[in-house]
Amino acid sequence: MARFNNLESWLAWLETLHPCEIDLGLKRVFSVAYRLGIIEPTSHATFTGNAVNANGRKPHVITIAGTNGKGSCVKTLESIILASSEYHSASRSSLSDTVFVSAFTSPHILHYSERIKLNGAPLFDIDICALFTAIDQARGDISLTYFEFAALAALLAMHRSNSPIWVLEVGLGGRLDAVNVVNCSVAVITSIGLDHQAWLGDTVEEIAREKGGIMRVNTPVIFGSQNMPSVLNQAACALNAKSYQQGKDYLIHTQDAARHVIKINNNDYIYSNFGLPIESIAAAIMACNILNLPLQLEATQQALNDLCLEGRFEIIRHRNAIFILDVAHNMMATQHFAQNLLSYKNSTHYHSEEVTAICGMMADKDISESLTPLASIISNWICCDIPNNTRAESADNLAQIVKNITPLSGSIITKKSVTKAVESIIDQQYHQEEPTRLTIYPIFGSFFTVSAAKIALRGKK
Repeated sequence: MARFNNLESWLAWLETLHPCEIDLGLKRVFSVAYRLGIIEPTSHATFTGNAVNANGRKPHVITIAGTNGKGSCVKTLESIILASSEYHSASRSSLSDTVFVSAFTSPHILHYSERIKLNGAPLFDIDICALFTAIDQARGDISLTYFEFAALAALLAMHRSNSPIWVLEVGLGGRLDAVNVVNCSVAVITSIGLDHQAWLGDTVEEIAREKGGIMRVNTPVIFGSQNMPSVLNQAACALNAKSYQQGKDYLIHTQDAARHVIKINNNDYIYSNFGLPIESIAAAIMACNILNLPLQLEATQQALNDLCLEGRFEIIRHRNAIFILDVAHNMMATQHFAQNLLSYKNSTHYHSEEVTAICGMMADKDISESLTPLASIISNWICCDIPNNTRAESADNLAQIVKNITPLSGSIITKKSVTKAVESIIDQQYHQEEPTRLTIYPIFGSFFTVSAAKIALRGKK
């Protein structure tokens, strides 16, 4: 049994515990979750069970799957639930606090604790270490992946905090993802597109079947997109799961690129921003309505006004440089990013003659397809290596792909890291005596890319 005094040591050890990084399946997580008292088994055949809190009460569980938009849905749920409670968020949360809503997301951008949140705030490292210790004691000789340990830590935190609402983001797929050991009260599928084909299948239909695995018998499911594959409706019917579909059971009216009206049960909710996908926001509000959670209309609207999420069209201004950080890393996500970027670029207040992209991506993505939606918007490209990451595409190869898809006269250069790219731009800003031209710098391609950029920009003005 491992025991460490700090989170960094635990995380380093977790990366060596299991023979492979991704090993989909529920049996290992199910066994440990049962030993910890997190779930009451309902099916030993499928390794699933009902969540139970330490006080014996059953929480509402909202499980969210999808190719894109999952994190945005989680953030919206946290925000609107907390807005209708008496809780005022702190910078950190403790297992001893009164908890209204808990959430698990992945991956993180800067700090591991971003993955586990109580009342919208990340746990203290010391609490996470205590959770890891309990899991390590309970697992015995069961080998767990890094992600399985993370999922169990989140579930155990929710269990111990007696959170009445558990919000679980699926890490990969759905059917065999670690969080799917817990039966949901309502399932949300935000979108379906091609990504992670090596694990989920080569077609949209195959991927949809995997993500549809979070659905349960006689349990409501929300389809966030109007263009869901038919296999999901077929699966819902087979399970007698009532499906709620955008455009039928609730409506989204888009007035312009940055103003949307969500209509649910005769109530109008307005989202006016470039940031998060409106489909995910609407699905979150719909989930609360299905569960009859006591949302207050005015408080919910205020939460939507304030809604933002790190790494999703996140804007950081530095003199005449506007950095826009986004974790978009597949075609569906870059299409959304491109639409927002174009609207932002053409807005009266932020009109810019030049857009220079800073991009770093994983080699296992369809890079050409992912970059194509942005090709007509970007003036210049800075293609970056992501050091110490074996999955990353090299800057040279990335630059060659950009050349193949971009009919432009601007520059395409390479940098050894995202950090060096950002620092070179900041240096240029300082050496300009009177910078007059506004330049937009989209930074995107992976969570690693955004993480490096945020660190480089930290403390800069």
